[in-house]
Order: sequence, then structure tokens, then C-alpha cells
Amino acid sequence: MKFFNSDSERRNNTNWNKCVVHMDNIIKDILTDTASLDQNKELLPLLVYRYANNVIAIIGRILTEINTTSFEDMNYVLDYLDSARKQAVDDLEYYRDRLTERNCPVNFDFNAFITALRMDEPNQAPIAPAL
Repeated sequence: MKFFNSDSERRNNTNWNKCVVHMDNIIKDILTDTASLDQNKELLPLLVYRYANNVIAIIGRILTEINTTSFEDMNYVLDYLDSARKQAVDDLEYYRDRLTERNCPVNFDFNAFITALRMDEPNQAPIAPAL
């Protein structure tokens, strides 16, 4: 069975767009508007946590499928996972850096999530740190 263009890939793409991209858009909208940032400072850690947990859940589901399905295009699947991890790390670093630039501390351990997503073992699911 191939992962490329499969129901599994479509389902994961849909989940990514519906959950991860949606949360990313909300967070970036808040970060680019000073009034919105001031109003949503308390909500921001929860939004970032939801973003990161959605990423981790998608990666975990794909890794579960890898363990139960023999994909003919395993290199494609691993590239897919790597791309998801890299995108999430880039987004989390962007959030962290914008908040630092704006001197807006939030109660969220960005580095713990970034470390979890940058794991050396591509076949191991990252674990979400506690909020």
C-alpha cells in the first residue's frame, strides 16, 4: 500500500489544515495586532498548546500507521513526517521570537515542544510537555 495520495494522507492533510493551520492563523493574527495581543495574552499559551498538541497527534497517528502498515513508499512517509516536524518547529520559533520581540512573556515552554519535535528518532512519537 502506498501512503502518497491514499485515504490516510488525505485524512492527515485534512486534519493538518483544519486543526494546525487554523490554530496557526489565529495565533499569527493575535501576534501581529498589538491590541489583540494585549487582549489575548492569557489565551495565547492555550492556543499555542493546542497547536502543538494537534501536530503531535497527527505525527503520532502516522507513526502508528507505519507500525501497522507496510507502506511501499516509506521514504515519502518519512519525508512527510519530517516536513510536518520542521513546519511546527518553524512556527513555534516564530511565535516565541515575536513574543520576545514584543516583550510579552507567556507561560508556555516553547523549548520543550521544539525539543520534542526535533527528536533524533523519526519513528518515535513526540510527547507533549504539560501546560
